[in-house]
Amino acid sequence: MVSNPLTAARMGGPTTPNETRPIERILGVHEGRPGRTIIALGGVHGDEPASIRAVLAVLAELRRGQPDMTGTLVGVTGNVQALAANRRFIDRDLNRGWTAQSCRRALAGPPDDNAEDTEQRELLEVFGTLEIESPYPLVFLDLHSTSGPAAPFSIIPDVARNRELALPLPIPTVLGLEEIIDNPILGYLTDRGHMGTAVEGGQHNDPQTQARLEAVIWLSLLTMGCLRPQQLPERARYHALLRRAAAGLPAAVRILHRHGLGHNEHFEMEPGFDNFHRVRRGQRLARDEHGAIEAATDGLVMLPRYHSQGNDGFFLAKTVSRRWLALSAVARKSSMEHLLPLWPGLHRDAGNPNRLQYDGGDPPAPMLRMLRLLGFHGIRYQPPGLEFFRRRP
Repeated sequence: MVSNPLTAARMGGPTTPNETRPIERILGVHEGRPGRTIIALGGVHGDEPASIRAVLAVLAELRRGQPDMTGTLVGVTGNVQALAANRRFIDRDLNRGWTAQSCRRALAGPPDDNAEDTEQRELLEVFGTLEIESPYPLVFLDLHSTSGPAAPFSIIPDVARNRELALPLPIPTVLGLEEIIDNPILGYLTDRGHMGTAVEGGQHNDPQTQARLEAVIWLSLLTMGCLRPQQLPERARYHALLRRAAAGLPAAVRILHRHGLGHNEHFEMEPGFDNFHRVRRGQRLARDEHGAIEAATDGLVMLPRYHSQGNDGFFLAKTVSRRWLALSAVARKSSMEHLLPLWPGLHRDAGNPNRLQYDGGDPPAPMLRMLRLLGFHGIRYQPPGLEFFRRRP
């Protein structure tokens, strides 16, 4: 009996292309010549089956066409138990709590682990096997859909290698989200030196969502050199599909604000808000047991919660120009970072070059702009002052 799901898939183990809630951890493996390993991860949230269908459809097409591919595509199911139950999660959000410490604890497998601890442990075992096998950093496509109406967009921990994957897609890129939510899976993988992007394909039940996520997988295989342009005659159609869905939207946005929810807090989003919906400071966005919840600043609504699980109510973002993206890329290759300690009150963390301590009162706006150019999107209170942080470049 084969116990390793990767081994089983490579030996022709069963996949379930006609089921929307597969029970297999490995949806399939398509191997070409030696090259990059691309992991298409679907169903991290169990109420998002379109991501699973998209992965299965691409794997099935690769099996039919047998292109001369370089590298390997591995389809992986995120939350098997939640998918079977058609719930976002069973005990906790699987896309939260990915720290080095929590992953060591999950791999140890304590007797009282919950459903998502089991899911996390099995995912770590799969990722660990692929890390050992690959001479290159792994490439992750973390595929999602949303509860509210949505155009497609990508989300990245803002480091150069992730931009190489996300920015060629003709959809907006969201920066700063991975640094403001509670330790998502892609942040953990980036800190391990891998590359990847999360992609929201559209609303859960929109028939176009699966098609958009399929397009993302195909175009990413092209970007990573797994397929040559002549091997993907549909590439223009995939580009057009995504470009039409994102027409009129900015190239990128940066998260400014998160409205988080407490345990068992009653929260109801006002109807009619979708991603990139422009709002003004003071505009009512939602309500809870205390009354109306208003926008803390002018901005764009992102990821409004129209489902019953999770602790993110909504986010607010601002537009980022292509010029800023180019300028930040240049800044990160320059010696600008060596100027950071010249700001009064700003100190390097001796043990971690990706963290900075600040004890100088209210941070001046020019300093904040410089920090964001260099990828320091994260900020948190760390007595006696603030800590700025970024993902491992």
